[in-house]
Amino acid sequence: MKHVKLFEELINEIGDASAKPYKHKLQLKNPTREYHEFETDLGTNYEVTFEFQEDFSKEGEWTVVEISYGTIKDGNLNNVVVTNKGEMFRVMATVVDLTK
Repeated sequence: MKHVKLFEELINEIGDASAKPYKHKLQLKNPTREYHEFETDLGTNYEVTFEFQEDFSKEGEWTVVEISYGTIKDGNLNNVVVTNKGEMFRVMATVVDLTK
């Protein structure tokens, strides 16, 4: 059961919010969208995007927020790239910080 214990420790590490978020900068904000950018210590550039849409399918007015993030290279957003630089905890902490 050693592997189960290691797996539980990893889950707790990701979810315990102990990682310090990177400094981020708001690039664009309007009623339907926000863009934020940040750079990791190893020089990887990220963009976090929030898109706001009205949802009238439920009773009352609801706002739906779609959150996406990924690396920026040559001005293009890539949200499926594997960076594998050991920065996962701080990147996720930054996305959570922006979401809050």
